[in-house]
Amino acid sequence: MKKIRRFIFTLFLLSLIMLSNSKIQLIPKYSFSNLKENKPINLKLASSKNIKCKNTNNPNNSKKTREVFKGNQINPKKFVVKTPKAEKTFNLNSNSTQVINYVGKKLYINKKDIDLMAKVVRSESESEPFNGKIAVASVILNRTINPKFPNTIESVIKERGAFSCVDKNGNVIKDADKSSYDAVMKALQGKDPTNKALFFYNPKIATSKWMKNANKNNKKNIGNHVFFNIS
Repeated sequence: MKKIRRFIFTLFLLSLIMLSNSKIQLIPKYSFSNLKENKPINLKLASSKNIKCKNTNNPNNSKKTREVFKGNQINPKKFVVKTPKAEKTFNLNSNSTQVINYVGKKLYINKKDIDLMAKVVRSESESEPFNGKIAVASVILNRTINPKFPNTIESVIKERGAFSCVDKNGNVIKDADKSSYDAVMKALQGKDPTNKALFFYNPKIATSKWMKNANKNNKKNIGNHVFFNIS
């Protein structure tokens, strides 16, 4: 009789333990690397949860992303990928004509144009500070998008009387160097220290009466050059 009672008591304890365990469900740990690899994550419990994501590349370091657990995997309602803005606006390794956005306008440009611009920059501002070199490149670009000038870089540079460094055959007197190429690339990225100037000259050595007597506005002195527009 005692053995039967002990057996019943033991069964009763085992049933209590099993009942208690059935109410406990564990959710395994997971990481966002699983999301990148599209690996499903097995979960026993269907529920919703707010997960705090930290993105060191985003100025808003802490954002809540709603994750919904359905069945055996996590399905994000929204997954946003932000990429930094490209710094390069022109591919120097390409020989084809490329379209870039310069101060909100489309500009068609190729490697020959870049070479010509760099030659003009060196010829016109070799002894000027780097900002002065960028300024010369900016004047070329500003003329190209201005309806009063030719609409290609080559034709702007080779326009008669436009630049003293270009001879009557359209050749530039000096070859480009690294500094002049760097200045051109900076200008293409939108850096314009002249504030959209269309003209420049060196008042110390200029011989053009028009340059000296023109009604100038938006004047900016950079190195030995004066950058300006005309009224």
